[in-house]
Amino acid sequence: MDIESIKQGLTAIGMALTALNQAKDLLPENPKKQEISDAIVVAERQFKIAESQTAQGLGFELCRKHFPQR
Repeated sequence: MDIESIKQGLTAIGMALTALNQAKDLLPENPKKQEISDAIVVAERQFKIAESQTAQGLGFELCRKHFPQR
């Protein structure tokens, strides 16, 4: 797999998470909406970890000053 394919895949996942956030905002306020919001936060965090692990695997150095953020 080449770097461009990896980049396209990560971009697609990021766009999907953005779409989920936008869809969540259209839901009425209720406990399920909060569950969905919490699940999206977890998915975004996992995506950032996967993205950084991919970059590290490709030879990039990680900056601890900027990632991971708490």
